[in-house]
Amino acid sequence: MMDGPRSLFMFLNENTGSLMVLLTLVYVVCTMVMVRLLMNQAWETNRGYVAVRLTFHQQMLLTLEVANQGKSAARRLKLSLDRDIYEAFDSKEKKLNDMPLFSDTIETMPAGDRYFLYLWPGTVKLGGEKFPREFKVTAAYETLGRRIVEETTLHPVLLYQFVPMTVEESLERAVKALQETRAIQEKIVSRFDQFLRSGEQQKPGGSRS
Repeated sequence: MMDGPRSLFMFLNENTGSLMVLLTLVYVVCTMVMVRLLMNQAWETNRGYVAVRLTFHQQMLLTLEVANQGKSAARRLKLSLDRDIYEAFDSKEKKLNDMPLFSDTIETMPAGDRYFLYLWPGTVKLGGEKFPREFKVTAAYETLGRRIVEETTLHPVLLYQFVPMTVEESLERAVKALQETRAIQEKIVSRFDQFLRSGEQQKPGGSRS
């Protein structure tokens, strides 16, 4: 029964050097993995991050917003669209792809910077090639020594489901609300006059003793 433990002890004694090398190798590998994870975490925390989204400016204009939401600059930023899209403010039907935001390379976009591009008013009917219901924007840039390519799919149709009222609609609703308020006031005044008149008619006459 002592052969097992004795044999194991002898094996460990004879191969102490090899076991130390193996343990050292495992330690080194684990340390390298931990260092790599910490470096990646630090890079993710401090990198530049270019985000693209759609918003409504002043509750009327659909706007493309490009923002560096990271902590470092985005360098050699190149934005591109997956199709030809037109803005709705130019009778010459200017393509967004030909505008400097997409045609040029932005050498440096500091952290916190934002670019805005007005697309269409809230009254535009979506559909077709000019005003698509969805489209993709690709942002390619460098940050902290790495090249990033990120693609964002935007859905104007989802925003248009909650599109705020236009100025004309707001004015029409305000006028309608005023008219309804005036009608209610007139009814109150009319009923009050009727109440006063009925009181005078029902007032009993008499003489003081």
